[in-house]
Amino acid sequence: MNVRARFLGVAGVEFVSPGGVRLVVDPCLSGDATMQLGASPVPASDLDPTDLILVSHGARDHYGDTVEIAGRSGATVGCAPDVRLKLLHDAVPPERIRKLLPGVTWRVGDVVVKALAACHISMHQIGDQWVTGPPLCFVIDLGGTKVFHAGDTALSAELRMLGELYRPDAAFLPVGATEPGLEFMPPDEAAIALQWIGARTAIPMHFPPGSGADRAFADAVAARGLDAHVEFMAPGATLEIANSPTTYEKEP
Repeated sequence: MNVRARFLGVAGVEFVSPGGVRLVVDPCLSGDATMQLGASPVPASDLDPTDLILVSHGARDHYGDTVEIAGRSGATVGCAPDVRLKLLHDAVPPERIRKLLPGVTWRVGDVVVKALAACHISMHQIGDQWVTGPPLCFVIDLGGTKVFHAGDTALSAELRMLGELYRPDAAFLPVGATEPGLEFMPPDEAAIALQWIGARTAIPMHFPPGSGADRAFADAVAARGLDAHVEFMAPGATLEIANSPTTYEKEP
């Protein structure tokens, strides 16, 4: 069976496994005016019930609406220790937080999450204190179909090893910046990352709407002659992912 993915905007993605487990990654739904991020067309209520939430790091455009979604649905949140402290500060019960570090595997139903190190930083404020921790990216096995969610990683040699070890079918890759001047993996480097990862389907994310970064990524993929299909997903759009060729469906 295929895995359904819905793009929520910025780096947010919802997955539904063949066994019916609903997993949400980096859900920034309400946007952020200071980062010039618009609201998602998908409200938090549309994600009820969510079973699992993954947060790659503590930045506002990735931590996003995690607390509201967890509060509505009782979802368990998987994250690094610094994000765990922020969740506790924001009144998420400790029993609904799963601490993840690079290398940790988390199994729920037919979903297996492998947390891996991202080449980035997780630093955020809790009250008047600043905390930091290891930023994460994830290989997510949903009933046999593997998806890589890069979080906000930059290009690093670890991505080559990731491809050799886990061979994901699809990859959600950042190709631009949500803050001016902070572009960690530009489109041409994202194409190199895709080549190393080896996924047959690539979805560009984490770029300013209208910037053209997604098209520049597709051009870079084509210039490298990669055997991969680039999907352009607007917020709210869905995608069926499988080991075989994928089908793309736009929201009405």
